[in-house]
Amino acid sequence: MPHSNDGAEQTGSQFAARAEMLASMLRQGRSWSGHERNCCFLNTGQGTDSDTRTQRFANISAVSGFDWSDDGRALAPVDWDHDGDLDLWTSSRNAPRLRLMRNNTVEQDGSSPAAHFVAFKLQGDGESTNRDAIGARVEVRVRSAEFEMRNADSADHSALRTPHSALVKTLHAGEGFLSQGSKWLHFGLGEAAGVEKVVVRWPGADVQEFSGVEANKRYLLVQGQPNVILWQRPHPVPDLVPSNQQRPPQSARARIPVMVPLQLPPFEYPDLENQLTALNSGAGHPLLINLWATWCPPCVQELKEFTERERELVERGLDILALSVDGLDNARSDPGQVSVLTNTMGFPFRVGLANDLHIEFLQNVHDTLMPMSRPLPVPTSFLLDGESRLQVIYKGTVDVDTLLLDVAALTESRQVDRRLSGEGPAVTIDHPRIQEAEDFAEARLRFQFGQLLSRLGLPEQSAAEYQEVVRLLPKFVKGHVSLGTALHRLGNHRQAKAQYQKALQLDPNSPTLHYNLGILYLDLRDFANARAAFEKTIELKPQHADAHCDLGAALGMLGDVPGAVAAFEEALRIDPKHENALKNLSRIRTSPPPQPDDR
Repeated sequence: MPHSNDGAEQTGSQFAARAEMLASMLRQGRSWSGHERNCCFLNTGQGTDSDTRTQRFANISAVSGFDWSDDGRALAPVDWDHDGDLDLWTSSRNAPRLRLMRNNTVEQDGSSPAAHFVAFKLQGDGESTNRDAIGARVEVRVRSAEFEMRNADSADHSALRTPHSALVKTLHAGEGFLSQGSKWLHFGLGEAAGVEKVVVRWPGADVQEFSGVEANKRYLLVQGQPNVILWQRPHPVPDLVPSNQQRPPQSARARIPVMVPLQLPPFEYPDLENQLTALNSGAGHPLLINLWATWCPPCVQELKEFTERERELVERGLDILALSVDGLDNARSDPGQVSVLTNTMGFPFRVGLANDLHIEFLQNVHDTLMPMSRPLPVPTSFLLDGESRLQVIYKGTVDVDTLLLDVAALTESRQVDRRLSGEGPAVTIDHPRIQEAEDFAEARLRFQFGQLLSRLGLPEQSAAEYQEVVRLLPKFVKGHVSLGTALHRLGNHRQAKAQYQKALQLDPNSPTLHYNLGILYLDLRDFANARAAFEKTIELKPQHADAHCDLGAALGMLGDVPGAVAAFEEALRIDPKHENALKNLSRIRTSPPPQPDDR
């Protein structure tokens, strides 16, 4: 009997589901830490190996100034002002996103500390060691000032063996959460008199010693070169002025240009006579879908402005569909008031009633595009171009002048200004790596949107998105699988088979791919190839109940009744409630020769 890995698969599935729940919480703006204040601990050095109960760390969160309520992420130490002590950059998920904490430590009398430092930048030879010397271990042996003072007048210099302590650091590529500090290795020397020598263990196992190092200086250490190279600042350090971070003012309005315009599928909406009407988007002119409610004063004011400036909007070729959310999750609202209000103001554009499906779809589109999945407010508007591609999302009321500028860009075949922030002109970086990152980001969004369209039962629209995905990422297995599935549903078996085979070239040991191909062969009534595909699926995943059931179907159509019975029974052993296996087994036993059409 084949070994069962159901427990491992279930555990993996549970982990994936919980990870998705956690990711969803973060997209909603929730915190990892539950808004706990940041903590900072000082190593007091009081513990001993024999007494591990002794407190070795002191909580200095408040006195250090680190105890913000930020949702903290990265911490990167660097001597930013080149004054010999380490300053700290911090980043957070919430505002302010970046902080520079300048280290201005002073003595109790107000004077600067008497502590010393030395800093090194390493350069590997590019052969046995990488150029950045990542992984190198540097040991700085410092001389004791007290010992030198005590023996300064000793005549027997040959007998002096200056004691030293070693400071050790390793150069890392990334340290902490999503952070990379400076690649300078900074050593605090305290009151040490100087440096006896520096020992570098390069990643290629080469050990090298350097001498001639003085305190309070910076050096370049090059693998294979015997002498240290004194490093001098190319420019003076600019004045750093402390400041208090001010949160930007909150606004009820936001203009969000869509970086990847997605084509929305056609849908119907009930008009004020409760008659289903086609949206008719993509008719060659832009469309603004506006979500509003009679109980929302800003919404009503926005509709009035649309009405007053009808001529300008129409001249730009813009159509508006005002979809009222009255009656949805609000028992106090009355959809009957929609026609009263719009007729009273003489609203000249189309009016309809939104339903739960409309809101769910538009919310999902928003969540696909936005890193923060927050519920849509009212009013919210979606600007589509003449091909039904979403170009801009407006949260809160939209300024008509801004709307006219965006519509003008669409009607004049120009791209909507997609600068999200900044007052200066946009600057792009022309580099293959940048293009790769852009392609990956676009493919990810289109894949998620394709999945949404697939869940809505729109295989033609989802296939179009998956086609773009595999164009952008030809080696993305899930893209080929999803495109093949969509084409299969559309009855385009030849192209579906081609996509599955491309995916198999990239991942030949995927049971899902072999199973999908087997289903396709069944639909083509190619039972011999279907049998081979299901047998390969079972070889890769013995506990695949559906594959056993469909193997039975293929064997039955090939006239192998005993084999079909055995396959159905194996499917039921794995899943005693497998409906299709029960049905086909009953049919093949009571009505030979079998004609199992169900899977």
